[in-house]
Amino acid sequence: KAIYMCNTVIESLDANDPNNNQLLGEAYFMRGLMHLHLVTLHAKPYSFGRDNLGVPLRTSPVSDKTVRNSVGEVYDQIAADLRKAADLMSVDGRVKGNYGYPRKEAALGLLSRVYLYMEKWDDCIAVVNEALNGADPASKLEPTATFGQYFANAKTSPETLFCIAHEMTDDRKQSSIGSMYNGDGGGWGEVYASD
Repeated sequence: KAIYMCNTVIESLDANDPNNNQLLGEAYFMRGLMHLHLVTLHAKPYSFGRDNLGVPLRTSPVSDKTVRNSVGEVYDQIAADLRKAADLMSVDGRVKGNYGYPRKEAALGLLSRVYLYMEKWDDCIAVVNEALNGADPASKLEPTATFGQYFANAKTSPETLFCIAHEMTDDRKQSSIGSMYNGDGGGWGEVYASD
């Protein structure tokens, strides 16, 4: 469903209108992220071979049939989507909102992970350096923030590349995913860390 929605946005927006760059970049980012989650969960790792069966690759909202693409084809498309996302989201230098919105650095960070999985070491290093843009990596850390403080401020922390912004308007009380972890607060308490 998420990939379908991304494809619908990509096909419906005018790619020649610079006002659409951020939204198009977000759609390419999310499509790449969703395909990456699918292929890492439902296929052999890239390092086991490019020709292994991967997952169906969806690059259009219209599809006549479902076939499994190779792992290599899926990873190549993910890398292309993330590169395009980074390029689109950096054209005019504007940033939309907080880190709950994808941005160029998030696309490059995820692309560096894809290159790690693909064992493209030099490409991984180049993308990380591009994301840092000459900054010292230590400058991206909050050395005084505790674990709890970081999560409370994840949407605004310089350590965050991208986070899922769950607002109070999204709160579904006992039907929320978080309530599965919360046995004391009236939630299900069915999911917890083992010893």
